[in-house]
Amino acid sequence: MDEPVARFLVEELRRRGHEVREHGALRSGADPQWAVCSEAAARDVAEGARRWNDANVTAAGLLLAMTAVTSTMTSNRRVEAALRAAAPADDPDHPESRDPVQEGAI
Repeated sequence: MDEPVARFLVEELRRRGHEVREHGALRSGADPQWAVCSEAAARDVAEGARRWNDANVTAAGLLLAMTAVTSTMTSNRRVEAALRAAAPADDPDHPESRDPVQEGAI
């Protein structure tokens, strides 16, 4: 292993705000043998994957909940009628307020 390159990589990742866990020859007092290092690294990866999976499941649940609420709101006939009856905004940046010919789109 080219330790100077590996150590530079660890420091660069830390400088960029990442949490880095050293294994093998990079970790003082650790067994540098490949099998031992890879087992410890695999445990860290599994722990991180479980943590990220929990976050992803939570985010997906929130997204599904928001989607269901939005779907319910927009499927309401009164809400749909109000949305269709609303006039475009007076905002010049609103898409319906723009003139595609003046903007060179056509």
